[in-house]
Amino acid sequence: MIYKVIYAKQALKDAKKLSEASLDTKAKELIELIKINPLQNPPPPIKNLLAI
Repeated sequence: MIYKVIYAKQALKDAKKLSEASLDTKAKELIELIKINPLQNPPPPIKNLLAI
């Protein structure tokens, strides 16, 4: 079963910021996961190795 994702006005504004930060592809992947199964746990975050 595939669910329908409806975007809020603020999400549309934030999409521009995501694309500027080159995070738009990762956000699209997460939205696709939510469409398939919204109750699934999200994948673990990728740690920033430069911050260590």
